[in-house]
Amino acid sequence: MTAGINRFMQQLRTRITRTIRAVRNPGRPRRRQPENEPGLVMIQIDGLSDAEFQRALRQGRLPFMNTLLKKQKYKKHTLYSGLPSSTPAVQGELFYGVRQAVPAFCYYDRTAGRIFSMFEGDDVREIRDRIEPGADGLLKNGSAYSDIYGGGAAEANFCMTQYGWPEIIRNSPPVKLVLLMLLHFISLIRIAVLAGIEFVLAVFDLFRGLINKKEFRMELKFVPSRIAVCIIMREVLVVRSTMDLARGLPIVHLNFLGYDEQAHRRGPDSAFAHWTLKGIDHAVKRICSASRRSPARTYNVWIYSDHGQIKTVPYRKQTGESVHTAVSRVFNQTMTTKYDAPSGVQFQRARMLHPKRHRPETRPPDRPPIVTALGPLGCVNLGTTCPADKRNVMGCALVEQARIPLVFSADDGPGRAAVWTENGRFSLPEDAEAVLGSDHPFLQEVADEMVELAHHRQAGDFFICGFRPQGTSISFPNEYGSHGGISGAETAAFALLPGNVPLHGKGKHTTLRIGSLRAAAMMQPGRKKPTP
Repeated sequence: MTAGINRFMQQLRTRITRTIRAVRNPGRPRRRQPENEPGLVMIQIDGLSDAEFQRALRQGRLPFMNTLLKKQKYKKHTLYSGLPSSTPAVQGELFYGVRQAVPAFCYYDRTAGRIFSMFEGDDVREIRDRIEPGADGLLKNGSAYSDIYGGGAAEANFCMTQYGWPEIIRNSPPVKLVLLMLLHFISLIRIAVLAGIEFVLAVFDLFRGLINKKEFRMELKFVPSRIAVCIIMREVLVVRSTMDLARGLPIVHLNFLGYDEQAHRRGPDSAFAHWTLKGIDHAVKRICSASRRSPARTYNVWIYSDHGQIKTVPYRKQTGESVHTAVSRVFNQTMTTKYDAPSGVQFQRARMLHPKRHRPETRPPDRPPIVTALGPLGCVNLGTTCPADKRNVMGCALVEQARIPLVFSADDGPGRAAVWTENGRFSLPEDAEAVLGSDHPFLQEVADEMVELAHHRQAGDFFICGFRPQGTSISFPNEYGSHGGISGAETAAFALLPGNVPLHGKGKHTTLRIGSLRAAAMMQPGRKKPTP
């Protein structure tokens, strides 16, 4: 009797919350489901490596997630991200089951005959259109927020395949916008207060950066960028996702970018990067609370990262020139086309809030080479300028003259890759330990996937990589934390899942990878088994 009354009161309270009232507008109808229908919430913490996640737990930066581990029977798993260790490749495998959907974050696409960047909506949509047909979209009938692709979601916002604030405002009736603002007035106050605090910290960090002799212009540009991504986008994602939970969508996926944003600028182990984790942890707590209150479904909440980051030094700072200039000098030619991102990832990500509908001119040059490098992994396309018998000389020159730590290509034939480093020429997969170091956590997996990457249909003639087994690695744009490459820190992600999730490794190495997470999600109650 008492239990029935309590259940009735809980249902009554839930029905009159501002979330339920907000989503009953005509534009966002509530999805009615049978009682206790299962659902899934997937929360991605972008760029947080397994090692930094564990360090944040020890330092008390993630109190709610620590509670999940200690009191809610959650388990922590280490995941292998695959190569390249970047969100477009990881989400291609997670959302569609397609590995190495792109060879790098930025590359020359042979099919389209132009340079592709995963910060350009047109390019991302073309990649999606290539991999989506015939694939089982993980987010079918659900929602996606702040992702690269939509994953087949019925509703995708702040994703590179969609548009940001302008589209949302244009497609929302004025009455609905006013109602949402009134019903979420407390959230607006929270955003204003947190943005003010973040602004003070950002200004402090600006002067700290100047003391450390970092560029004033880039430091100044980073202030609004970090507020937009670390605070505004995070809070908007919480509000929108909790609305979706109240409506009863079968799957909700959201990606928190704040840590990755700060880590690119200050390094993955920096105090300011770890500072953002407290806000993310509290956001996760609020989403978990909303999932428990949903009257439409019984939700499981999964928390994971797509990849890690490695501490880097900018290539220009170490060599005094851009990598484009260095490669051009090595090949004794003038660069006529390049995709140069000297400010790094962190100054472009805020475009997800207000993406442009056009992209810069990226036509093929009249004279190669074409160099694309956004992160510690890049591509060099030579065209017909380098005869086969000269390629070994060119590989050595890129290492010795351009001072690029590691270069690899498909020169050793099918199933193999040639590698040039400061220690000489090697061949993969057999020389994996000499190339990657004996302590690499995914030694054989990375060696095998470097071979696959070298033979990728969109691969350049050479891949250039800033990885060093010993010492600080290099990132080609101006950033102090990076990912996309082959290091253990970049490829070691984590997953925090309920203890009953059937997560199993696949393949001969039985390594847990992002694809394992996809398989487990597709096997959840109410989902069909994924196509092999």
